[in-house]
Amino acid sequence: MKGIEDYARQLAQLILMCRRPRQLLHRVGVGFVRRWQLLLGYFASFRDERLKTVPGYLVAWATFSRMVVISVALIIPAWLLEVVDPFGLSGAVERHSQKIVQKIAAPFYPATAQSRIAVVLIDEGALAVRGESWPPRYLYYEEVVRRIAKQRPSAIFLDVLVEDRRSYDTSLPLAQKALEETLKETGVPLYLAVLDGGERNLFAKVPGTHLAMAGWSGHGADYPLLVDGPHRFGAMPSVSDNRCGTDSLPTAAFALYRQLCERGENKSCGEALAKIDIGAFCAPMVVQWGYNVAPQVRARDLLAASQCAPSEVSPGTRLFDSARILWSSLLASFDKESEAQGRQTCPYTLTVREEDLSSARVRGLLKDRVVLVGTSLAGIHDLVASPVHGQLPGVYLHAMALDNLLTWDDHYFARAEGTPTLLVLGLLLAWVSAALIRANPARLDFLLHAFAAVLVLGVSAFFYLVLHRPPLDWLGLLLIFELARRILEASANRRQPSVN
Repeated sequence: MKGIEDYARQLAQLILMCRRPRQLLHRVGVGFVRRWQLLLGYFASFRDERLKTVPGYLVAWATFSRMVVISVALIIPAWLLEVVDPFGLSGAVERHSQKIVQKIAAPFYPATAQSRIAVVLIDEGALAVRGESWPPRYLYYEEVVRRIAKQRPSAIFLDVLVEDRRSYDTSLPLAQKALEETLKETGVPLYLAVLDGGERNLFAKVPGTHLAMAGWSGHGADYPLLVDGPHRFGAMPSVSDNRCGTDSLPTAAFALYRQLCERGENKSCGEALAKIDIGAFCAPMVVQWGYNVAPQVRARDLLAASQCAPSEVSPGTRLFDSARILWSSLLASFDKESEAQGRQTCPYTLTVREEDLSSARVRGLLKDRVVLVGTSLAGIHDLVASPVHGQLPGVYLHAMALDNLLTWDDHYFARAEGTPTLLVLGLLLAWVSAALIRANPARLDFLLHAFAAVLVLGVSAFFYLVLHRPPLDWLGLLLIFELARRILEASANRRQPSVN
């Protein structure tokens, strides 16, 4: 009842003030002036004279002794979380930190190689038009390859495992012979998806075909460019390292990238590949995803076919998209739908449905492109998680990894050892924090938080933008800093003598 009475009283006052507009304007003006003065006073507090003593405290011996205490409170928890990873919390926070950065940076992903890659999707609609069901006849695969090869692409990758011999399908010999003739006539190299050395692939012995690994194990969410024996699909590697064995086979993205380099169709190939030094490509790739849709989608009127709306690529629009994605990430815990609203609804790579290959809209579109053929079928759970798009057919992971290679060559994004960086970052953070605490200026808490945020986010941005490394676990580091700060503050309060 008291809440209702207070609400009624405030409503009555508002009605009374509305009847006296002059008094209402006066109160509004007084309130505005008071808040403006408070704001000015807040900013003026940062001109505290004690801030000038911080440089002196930085070199004081007492500061270094306090720095040791803060370093222990910061570095030991961070090291334990990285090494022990209790309940998987540290790994989950780190992945989420990197996911947020990838989503925010996606609108600014360079479209250097977007015009050189395309995806052809086989879905239920395409099979129905051709009178096929899954799995289709062997001859169906040859027909798809032939329709693509007629447009003279740079290369074709068939991201379908053709390994099962079906006694009721007698079209295999005819399909193999027709595929050989198609590849010989067009000269287009065809790469076949395999999970082993290719012994089980039914088209592996057809002249003009090559093998590319489409599955692996032991690399988590990263995309390896070379897969050795212990990391083959289904294997149980003891450790996940970056060493390339003598039996390493290229994955789809690296095989296609190397094909373009060897044929001289990619002028920016890295020096390491030109010297046949594949050691520079041993580290698994952390795939970066693009956001903006290919301009050919609108130019070729492919909106209905790809079921998406193209994005504008002006700097203002990209900045707006990035800010919108950041805002949706901030509200993810309050609104479960906000994160979904920040996703891109269509893939970055130009997509053509298989049934549209013979249409006028697609004619000539695949020329000089690398074409990756994949499936989008309800019963085939070949899906990957994109931080920008959510769930996508697995063929898009190969396409995006190839796009990364064509964009950055051997300077693609890869992980680096983070322990030395965390040690240096922790010592620097503890050093400046100790000097600020000893100076004890006004707004100390704000200054500590601001310095920690600027330092951690700045180092993460340097890693991401300059070194092409995944950002630091900035969420976890800021949480650890806040925890250490509160522990030290509570300890200092307990040491203060009580006043009776």
